[in-house]
Amino acid sequence: MITWLRRPNNNHRDSLFNLPLYPPAPKKNGGVDLASQQLTTDVNQILASFSVVKARRQLSETSEEEWQQRGETRALALFHAAAKYVPAYKDYLQKNQVNPDQIKTIEDFRQVPPVDKENYLRVYPLKQLCWYGDLSFSQIISFSSGSSGQPLFWPRGQILDTETTLEHELFLSSFFNIDTKTTLLLNCFSMGMYVAGSITLNSVLNLGRKGYPITVVTPGIDMEDIIRVIPELSPHFDQIIIAGYPPFVKDILDEGIRAGINWQDISIKFILAGEGYSETWRKHISKIVNDGSPVYDFINLYGSADAAVLAHETPASIITRSRLAGDDKVREKLFGSSQLPSLLQYYPEHKFFEPVNNELIFSATGGIPLVRYNIHDKGGILSKKDIIGIVPELDEYHAELQRQNHLWNLPFVYVFGKSDSTIMLYGLNIYPDNIKSALEGEALRKSTTGRFTMTSEFNANMDQYLLINVELAPDTEPGQALTRDISDAIVSTLKKMNREYQKLFNSIGNKALPTVRLHKMGEHELFARRGKQKWVR
Repeated sequence: MITWLRRPNNNHRDSLFNLPLYPPAPKKNGGVDLASQQLTTDVNQILASFSVVKARRQLSETSEEEWQQRGETRALALFHAAAKYVPAYKDYLQKNQVNPDQIKTIEDFRQVPPVDKENYLRVYPLKQLCWYGDLSFSQIISFSSGSSGQPLFWPRGQILDTETTLEHELFLSSFFNIDTKTTLLLNCFSMGMYVAGSITLNSVLNLGRKGYPITVVTPGIDMEDIIRVIPELSPHFDQIIIAGYPPFVKDILDEGIRAGINWQDISIKFILAGEGYSETWRKHISKIVNDGSPVYDFINLYGSADAAVLAHETPASIITRSRLAGDDKVREKLFGSSQLPSLLQYYPEHKFFEPVNNELIFSATGGIPLVRYNIHDKGGILSKKDIIGIVPELDEYHAELQRQNHLWNLPFVYVFGKSDSTIMLYGLNIYPDNIKSALEGEALRKSTTGRFTMTSEFNANMDQYLLINVELAPDTEPGQALTRDISDAIVSTLKKMNREYQKLFNSIGNKALPTVRLHKMGEHELFARRGKQKWVR
């Protein structure tokens, strides 16, 4: 028996990868979907024919304004497709009195009510959130880490997986030369149902099948396996890429040193995801492994279970962020804050960002298509013109990248993290990055693992204070002197990085001092190694 649904028309394709916006409507023969079979053939052809050389030429020759316009066009196409073929979104628009036929321009689009987890994803059954109300279009389901609430399930199909593979092919060959160097990728993201581990594995396997000399191993977060694998396999490859969550990657390097690994004998690169880190941290890690270039050793990904890779670092974003790290006045002008956010570039056709009330919302296709989705990350977008207008000397660096064919005319997105990932102390915000920077300083980095949690508490007099639990490095004993050193470093860093705190300290003095508690490594549940470290409690 063959059953048909009305086939969609005008399935918009992006101009960089040539991927369709959504899967074709089902065309079933018994239990087999012939439309999915055809989609498999199409995406395999796209994977095989994609040219990095051609894509890099497009990225350097097409203007940033043109990429943004293409993103607007595709976001509108996604809206109309979701309004027609996603049962939950169709109902959501009806309840919010939105007539899809009246959404004709990008200005109209910006008036469509955003969706988020609470008003949309937790309201409708999972299959109703998918294309055609059919969960079978997705071949794998991941779940979110739950860092901001109860985990959600995220189905993912061929289109998003192919998009992610091609993004990996583009940045790994462009910046890590995987086309000319034999490469072992150590996948140290959590495996199982977490998205980062599985999607990294899938992408690298696809690149290997395409002919790149790249091999992947998947120790996940098993430190014993990681430390055993590196000395055994590294002699067989030109380079190793360690992919993982930044605090855990530092654990790997520290444990490797204790195990006798000389990191400078191995060519090491890093793919990092899950959160940002300071430029001090980047330089420190770079010196440990090869005293190399922080610009070409790291790619930090801004990703989520919601839609895989949202943006990633490039040489242009790393050089720019490094320049901004030492100038709080410039950061105030660019970001409206003295804090240093993650700074990345993105493909507007794949992830169309909009800043709304200092939060990022995006539109992206996937197993669950997301239209004007509020991920509740604080941040915004910038153009190269915005940045050069404030920091004109960066134009020289960008010109050099252009000569190297490493300057891509893509917009920038900056991310501070979850809008609720702060602690309120006397009405002001204390950010995790403030504490990270203190612990990453040269004086303390050998004494701690860099992991901590912070919370605001009240003492017996009901005075509010900042409580910071810090995990110590192996073989480091807690003591009053070390507690005092860590507290002093945190206060000094807060005064430098957080103007509000400096004003508070000047006003209330010692009441603004944090209470620091030290914990031996591995002895407290606050610092569990599975999943993401929760900096805020």
